[in-house]
Amino acid sequence: MAGLAIGLETLGLEFMPDKPFIGCRVCGAIYQSAIDRDHPFNDLPEHMALSRAYEAMLRRKEWSQRHARTHTSQEHLNLAMSGAWCTPEAAQKLAACGVIAMSDMIFNQESACALHEGSAVPINDVEGVKF
Repeated sequence: MAGLAIGLETLGLEFMPDKPFIGCRVCGAIYQSAIDRDHPFNDLPEHMALSRAYEAMLRRKEWSQRHARTHTSQEHLNLAMSGAWCTPEAAQKLAACGVIAMSDMIFNQESACALHEGSAVPINDVEGVKF
């Protein structure tokens, strides 16, 4: 589930949970560009709106690929073999931004404990704040 965070704007964070973003399921880092935060692009002509949406999607994909290399192959393999959607560490960070893996919360005791013990508010802003 995504978009469950309420009141993040009062914390002075740039992250907008109702706009497109991407996150790391290994560590919980989240990326959202300024273009994503400007979405939807209803006030732009259709060809420009599509171009902006495509650029934003490319930025998220490039961040994801670059960020994935900061984790070892073993970390990615361990996550895949666990059957969980994300690691307990990632669950804590993502939940503070309103992203909760319901299946992990129900079927993975370690993730459930991590969610219970985690902070209700993000401790830092997302990556990609600068345009």
